[in-house]
Amino acid sequence: MPRLMRFALFTFAAIIAIILFVVMAARLAFDPEALRNRAVTALAEVTGRSVSISGPVTLGLWPRLAVDFEGLAVAPPEGFADASPLLTIGKADASLRIIPLFSRRMEFDHIRLEGLHINLVRDADGNGNWTPPAGRPITTPAPSEKDSGAPPPAMPDVPRPAFSLQRLKLADATLSLRDIATGESIRARDIDFVADFDAEGKAAVGLSLVLAGERPTFSTGLALDATVTPRADGSVSLELAPLAITPHSGVIPAAVGQTQLRGRLNIIPAKEGQPARLTIEGMNLTAPFMTATVDGSLSSAREASLSFALEGSPRKGLAAFGILLDTRATDALDKATAKGDVNVAGQKLQLSGMDARIDSTTFKGDVLIPLSGDTPVKGTVALGDIDIDRYLPGKDAHKMKSSGTASGPPSDQPKADAPPASSTSDKASGKPAATKDDTVLATLRKMHLDMDISCTRLSVSGFVMHDIATRLTAKAGLFTASPLQCRLYGGPTRGKASVDIRTDMPSYALTVDASGVDAGALVTALTGKRTFDAKADVKGDTRAAGTGTSDIMRTLSGRARLVARDIVLHEGDAVPKDASAAQGKTDAKRFDLLTGTFEADKGVIRNDDLVVRGPSANAEAKGIIDLPGDNIGYMATLHLKGLPDIPIRIHGRLSDPQYGVDPARMVVNTLKEAVKVIEKPAEAGGKAVQGLGDVLRNLLP
Repeated sequence: MPRLMRFALFTFAAIIAIILFVVMAARLAFDPEALRNRAVTALAEVTGRSVSISGPVTLGLWPRLAVDFEGLAVAPPEGFADASPLLTIGKADASLRIIPLFSRRMEFDHIRLEGLHINLVRDADGNGNWTPPAGRPITTPAPSEKDSGAPPPAMPDVPRPAFSLQRLKLADATLSLRDIATGESIRARDIDFVADFDAEGKAAVGLSLVLAGERPTFSTGLALDATVTPRADGSVSLELAPLAITPHSGVIPAAVGQTQLRGRLNIIPAKEGQPARLTIEGMNLTAPFMTATVDGSLSSAREASLSFALEGSPRKGLAAFGILLDTRATDALDKATAKGDVNVAGQKLQLSGMDARIDSTTFKGDVLIPLSGDTPVKGTVALGDIDIDRYLPGKDAHKMKSSGTASGPPSDQPKADAPPASSTSDKASGKPAATKDDTVLATLRKMHLDMDISCTRLSVSGFVMHDIATRLTAKAGLFTASPLQCRLYGGPTRGKASVDIRTDMPSYALTVDASGVDAGALVTALTGKRTFDAKADVKGDTRAAGTGTSDIMRTLSGRARLVARDIVLHEGDAVPKDASAAQGKTDAKRFDLLTGTFEADKGVIRNDDLVVRGPSANAEAKGIIDLPGDNIGYMATLHLKGLPDIPIRIHGRLSDPQYGVDPARMVVNTLKEAVKVIEKPAEAGGKAVQGLGDVLRNLLP
């Protein structure tokens, strides 16, 4: 036994001595300077760039095979516009276990890079400093002197060594991309990345960086905690827990607040004729003003199937971007929800089962959106109760503003009289500066629609329509709603409406056929005054053009026919008080029928055949309504039993008309009635009375 122990100790000491000898020999054989030169030559051959290592290069052989170097730089192509290095590494080190190498396994303890900076630049001609040098030949190793020129013998099929890594770390890294021609740039700085791998290849990943750019200008922080799990079938699972985005300034201001994304992504590679796919499980996005969830899948064959649900406050979202709304209803756009399915197949995108709500307005429907070709967007949309008045500007509308960046000080904002940033270039090119309205019109002209739309109730400025249904089509700037049907103040209404924005001056056309409309309630809604009650039938065909109410009033033209029944006038109307007293208050204010035809030309409406019929009074009238001039001029004649005809003049401002009896015409009408009374005894032979009648008759015009 002692002999066996002595032999074992001797053998162990010999092995240690051999290992120490090998380590010492390797340290002497591997000169750091020679190692640097070999590394520089190899990297230069691979990249086709000038490579330098300015710092020391060290090699450790025990207890790990370790390589450290500092100051690596890869130059851009020779003569490139930007001479800054393509890539630099401040310090790098790697540690590789020795014993597993004998089993053809490469087991790294760690690979660490500090101060990695990648600088990608595109010059004015569109060439990038990362592209291979033009005309660089592809070289192959030259045959040695011992080679006879015959092809080398086939290499044995040796399996590749297994590879594993416990930790990969990047510290203080930077990645930038800059376009010299456009001045656009994007830069990821302060990059810290670490990935810890277990024996099965599962990785716990941590990442933080600041992303900044110019044109547009922005700065945003990003932090990621994730778990990456490879599977035996080649798929990879990525679980975000979470991805946090924190805007600092610029396009997305700091006031937006942090947004977090949680959920699982599964990356499934293509195989057996199946496209690569990405599945999404329980993806949840949380922002200060909204939350959203998404489930589904995407494929490399341009197919997708997603389900989504979101809830939030559009008002708070706009406020975060510095857009402050001033609406009549202080809670307008304060709450919105939406859910539905999104499916993409080929060149079509289908939105199905859409169910949304903004405040109290509901939205349901299905929409098919083509992704290419001259095919319209088709679908069916059902809207609930819409109150437009809630969203109109309130009394402080003039104070509504957009601050650009909600967190920026007032001094950072442009002055009110400062020209837009693009005005200088527009003037230099001789082109007029584009306005917001131009952009909106250009966008609308691109719309191609064929939609069936219905709405339970639509209210605007007190004007209300119920049970609206129409087919809306749009192409190249021509929007048409036909047929358009609804209930207008109790009366079934059919018609057609169109808006033409193919030119800079939009034009409008409306054809309507309504019956049984509560005209009194309609006028009350428009004017705020209850002046009469009536049921009306209206047929009309009108046209107008312009970008505002005044333009429309100046260009209104067309023809309309009005028939009203069961008319009852209220206090403060055009019926003279003396007529009411003479004929009875109720009868003088009640009429059975009103008819009239109205012709409009350049905003001036003419009417020559207005007729009113009642149980105790009739009337005829004619006149004009001048919409641009806010003026009305009507002359009516009221016929009452037992009284002379009463001439009534309606004149003054259209918004506040004046009523009164024409005195001269009233005298004439009274004399006419007196002549008729006097002529009756004259027919019986009263010569004296007849002579008096002749005198009075001669006094009449």
